[in-house]
Amino acid sequence: TRPLPVPASRTIATVHTSAPPPPPAPRTAMKSRRRALTWIALVTLLLIVAGIGGRWWWTEYGPGSYLTMPETTGRPLTDVQTDLGALGLTSQVEEEFSDDVSSGAVTRSDPQGGQSVHKRATVQLYVSKGVDMKTVPDVTGKSQDEAGRTLSDAGLGIGSVTDAYSEDVPQGQVVSQSVSAGTSIAHDSTVDIVLSKGREPLTVPSLSGLGADAAKAAIEALGLVASPSEAYSDTVAAGQVISQQTREGSTLYRGDSVAYTVSKGPEQVAVPDVVGLQREDAKNRLETAGFTVKEEAILGGFFGTVRSTDPAGGTMAKKGSTVTITIV
Repeated sequence: TRPLPVPASRTIATVHTSAPPPPPAPRTAMKSRRRALTWIALVTLLLIVAGIGGRWWWTEYGPGSYLTMPETTGRPLTDVQTDLGALGLTSQVEEEFSDDVSSGAVTRSDPQGGQSVHKRATVQLYVSKGVDMKTVPDVTGKSQDEAGRTLSDAGLGIGSVTDAYSEDVPQGQVVSQSVSAGTSIAHDSTVDIVLSKGREPLTVPSLSGLGADAAKAAIEALGLVASPSEAYSDTVAAGQVISQQTREGSTLYRGDSVAYTVSKGPEQVAVPDVVGLQREDAKNRLETAGFTVKEEAILGGFFGTVRSTDPAGGTMAKKGSTVTITIV
């Protein structure tokens, strides 16, 4: 083929082919290496700082800064504080009463055993002072309501309430309490009380047919006072109760008196000495003394003089009995 002619007015473009750039000058290459090394060092430094910071955060504020709280409840305070000190923990102590944990042992903690605690935290420990003991007040002489309030104010309560007669304490007031005043007992314990029913009413027994000693014993067994009197009786043997002035079945109270009468037997009087007296004088004296006179005459009683009596003068005889006079 034949080449086309090129017009004279056109410029022929020079076509360049891709060729590798010429190598950089030595100074430019050195700067590039330094820049790369600087970035590498900076990144490395940042990574180191980040690692140190992360570790610091982990151990100071992150999960690595927390420890597991040891068990404390029921253990002696010194043992618990030793364990906390070994973990780098400090503690502050507050005392409280406990019904279950002995004095000097830990009752609880904040945080509790098994929970997480920051390694720089201060642990609150509560130490037992033992059972809260209360002093029993004196509630005798008080009403049930007053006794209840008094015991409640002392940290105690009323237990069982029973009643009993009392000679000294008015009805409705406390006669006695199960725990003496001044005694120390555990808080919330109860004290049993006995309320007065007032004086005990006593029923007067029958004394009929009793001897003096038996009547007295029956009266005194009830807490009453025997008040006997004596009287002659033609029908009741001496030493037996004739009657009682305090009626059987009546109501008295301890210390009251029961009045009754004990027989002295038939009344005995001295037979007047009428020997030597004339019949009428002798008869009058004997009848005045309470005797019935029976006459016996010897030889018709011509002289009318008393020769003897039966029973003899000076003898004690039942009043109303018969005295026989012998007249000569």
